[in-house]
Amino acid sequence: MTTFLCQPILGRSIALNIVSTFNNGTVPFLEKAKLGNDRIMRGYFAGRFRDNEFAAAQMEYRYPLGKSFVIAGFMSAGQTAPNVSAFALNSMQSSIGGGLRYLVNRQKHLYVRFDAGYTQKQNWGFYLNLGDAF
Repeated sequence: MTTFLCQPILGRSIALNIVSTFNNGTVPFLEKAKLGNDRIMRGYFAGRFRDNEFAAAQMEYRYPLGKSFVIAGFMSAGQTAPNVSAFALNSMQSSIGGGLRYLVNRQKHLYVRFDAGYTQKQNWGFYLNLGDAF
């Protein structure tokens, strides 16, 4: 997993997260790479798409509202495939969404996060978590 966080300007920031899973050999079904969860590809439930290989990227824009609240907008794209050569742009899944964060611990920068993600399959996912997605 690779995460990039641009230097905040006036508290605003853009974060980029790239995640991949590559398996070799025969992979048991329950151990296959899964697309979707509360951290990457929000809107898809975990395991909606499952295969040997997985790659996804997401971008999130964070904008502070006062001292304790942050609103965020995000978009992501990714896919699963049986092998690396099977990845194709026309098989890409995507999602968009937004959320609200409330700062509960200023020293540790710990947030309570509510996100709503909408997928190209016209599904919604709602998430309530402690901590940032990435």
